[in-house]
Amino acid sequence: MRDGSKGAEARLDYQHFSLLMSSERRLAFFTATNIDGASYISIDRDSGQPSLLPETDRWYEDSRIDSRYVTGQAFYSEFSRWFDRGHLTRRSDPTWGSAAEAVRANKDTFHFTNCSPQHFRFNQSMQYWQGVERYILESGVLQTKQQISVLTGPVLNDQSRQYANLAVPLLFWKVVLRIGPQGKPQATALLVSQDKLLDEPRRVLPRAQPETVPNVDEYRVSVSSLEALTGLNFSAFRDWDSWKPDAALLADPLPAKLIMTWQDLL
Repeated sequence: MRDGSKGAEARLDYQHFSLLMSSERRLAFFTATNIDGASYISIDRDSGQPSLLPETDRWYEDSRIDSRYVTGQAFYSEFSRWFDRGHLTRRSDPTWGSAAEAVRANKDTFHFTNCSPQHFRFNQSMQYWQGVERYILESGVLQTKQQISVLTGPVLNDQSRQYANLAVPLLFWKVVLRIGPQGKPQATALLVSQDKLLDEPRRVLPRAQPETVPNVDEYRVSVSSLEALTGLNFSAFRDWDSWKPDAALLADPLPAKLIMTWQDLL
């Protein structure tokens, strides 16, 4: 950080979410977002105000961190044929509370610190990341008016592909923390890959249609296996894991279950 802080002391706090950066990889290790379904406000992407107008992007640098340690617009301009500026904390997730707080939260998600290179199809298609994100918010939080927390990040290991001086991660993960139907805390861990998409150059995708049956190339994993994969410490909620692999999967290095129904997510 520009003030010299490192490690946990270098946490970047935004409206209703926070994150920690990897200076070596120039991407966030993870973001952590609180969502309050009871006071949620939908914010227009274009105007930044509560409305339902078309959406466009404007991204910002964070003055608290040296730009050398953040992947900025230069990368996305050079490799725009493949990559979107992919939100980690989803733009729509932290927009709750007062109108002023929701507007601030929406704007805060457009910091490059909250951005990771995501293949355009991975980022835009209901089949990959967007489908999971939309279901968690629209069919989970907003229907139940729950308060939940969502942790999201790239897997910053050697499973990457090099573009100029940036190692682009192939895997992304998400953990949804909530109070379950029985009144007990639950943690749902998810993992998805963009590896097979990276050779496809950009083209216009058809507008996503509401789907009653999921078509999501996403996997349910255990919290402990996600810990091992990411190197992050999830001990605070490891015992809340809502999924345990069956005996047939336990022999796999990373036990995982393909999501077949929307209910598998919540």
